[in-house]
Amino acid sequence: MTRWPVFLGIAMLLSGLSLCSYLVQRVSPFLANGQDDVQVIALMFLGLFLSAAGAFSLISRKLQHSWPSLTGNAHADISLRHGVLAGLALCIMAMLALYDLLDFAMAVSVVFLILLLETFVQNRKAA
Repeated sequence: MTRWPVFLGIAMLLSGLSLCSYLVQRVSPFLANGQDDVQVIALMFLGLFLSAAGAFSLISRKLQHSWPSLTGNAHADISLRHGVLAGLALCIMAMLALYDLLDFAMAVSVVFLILLLETFVQNRKAA
């Protein structure tokens, strides 16, 4: 296994955390007329996605060293894909929470769909 997924995971984590901290400290999520600033909210979701994807990819990389069977049939390092899918699930749940649509059933459904997607990608045949 190579070390570039670790460096990419650290870069995603640090860039996401710095973007989120900058937006929280310096930028208002509202315009002057009181409406929501859509660009700032989208950047906040981008920072949330980057930090979650970086953190989960580093956690997945560490877990793959302990339990190599997590990689499934793939022989490559797939910790980045696990991190991106976990970050995507977190962002979808955050968007649902923003619109007050998140409950236990929706959270379980999102996690279940992400796990189905990962299972499909791991078990597909190479063309």
